[in-house]
This record gives sequence, C-alpha cells and structure tokens, in this order.
Amino acid sequence: ELELRRGGLPRATVARAVAVAEEVARLGPGDPAALMALSKAHWQRGKLEIMAGGDGREALTAAARHARAVAALLPASSDAQNQLGLVLLEQANVAAAAGEDPSALAEEGARAFERAGALSPGDPAYLVNMGILHEIVLGWQLATGQGNAQLAAAAATAALERALSVNPRHPWALRSLGLVRLKQAEAAFQSGREGDPELIVGARGSLEAALAVNSA
Repeated sequence: ELELRRGGLPRATVARAVAVAEEVARLGPGDPAALMALSKAHWQRGKLEIMAGGDGREALTAAARHARAVAALLPASSDAQNQLGLVLLEQANVAAAAGEDPSALAEEGARAFERAGALSPGDPAYLVNMGILHEIVLGWQLATGQGNAQLAAAAATAALERALSVNPRHPWALRSLGLVRLKQAEAAFQSGREGDPELIVGARGSLEAALAVNSA
C-alpha cells in the first residue's frame, strides 16, 4: 500500500507474498490459513496486473481456486465466503470489460456474499458487494443488449437497499444505488422511452448523499 501511495506498482512485494504463501501451502497442504493466504496473494497479483494494463486472468483464476477450497473447508467463516466473493467480483469485472457475459461469476459471487452476510448480519459490506456484482451484470446487459436488465437492476437495488437499511450512510451503497438508477434511466432513454423522473431524482439524491458522507 505504501508503494501504491508513492505512485509505484509493488510488483516485487506481491511476488514475494505469492512465493511465501506458496511455500507455506507446500508445508501444510490443505491448511485453510495457507490456502487463504494463497488466494489473497494471487488476488492482489491479479489486481496489480490489471492496474498495469493486463487482464489478471491467470492470477484471478488461481485466487478463485484457492478461495473455493477455503470456503468449502470453512463454510461457517464469513471471511472465507467474503474472500471468494471478492475474487469473483474481480473476475466478473474483467469479463464484462472484455465484453464477456459475467452472469455466472456474478451469481456465484452473490451467493458467497449472501452466505457471508448471513454469518455476519451486522456488516453491510457484503450486501454492498453483492449489489456491485449485480451492477456489473446490469452494465454488461445494457452495453450488449443481452439478458434481462430489469431483473439485474432489481437485484442490485434490493441488495443495496438492504445494505442501507443496516447503515443508511454507507458511501459505497449510496454511490452504487445512484449508478444503478442512472443506468436504468439511460436504458429507458436509449430505447426511445421517456426516462423515469423518479429514477433520475433518486440517482441524484443517492450520489449527492455519497459525496456528502465522503466529504464529512
């Protein structure tokens, strides 16, 4: 993180983290802590590759494989379920950016976040991430004209509104809800229908609320 704040990409740091995690996993095969460390190290490597202009697919595939193993070994761990959801969210984002259907990844990720949220009901972050996953699918559907954008928008809105019921001032929930409403209004406009004024007003209200929270 320090290297990122200085404007650099910590490739050597991440490479060392992956090497250490792989050695720990070799010494303790099947150990959940080692598998979690491996998943997180490859997840960070994938995100770093994306920041450097790559797609990070190979690293994210490895991260997802280890995350699935941990989630299966520790079904009652919200951290394990959350890690799986986070990796799948990144994979869904990469797929959508490449014009590929992210729906299957998003569905699996949403289930992981749902399990994590059930295990830690007081934390809205899992619901926010679930909403962001559905938002990714919505964006891909609107861009390609495929799928049911109305269902994706409804799923995203439901997850984000659940998060806001836990924390009404959660900035990412407010931001994502505003973006979902904007995308719905844009879709209506592009199809030749008049945009729903309530969607536009709601989007503006959510985004302004998010800005207010961040600037407080």
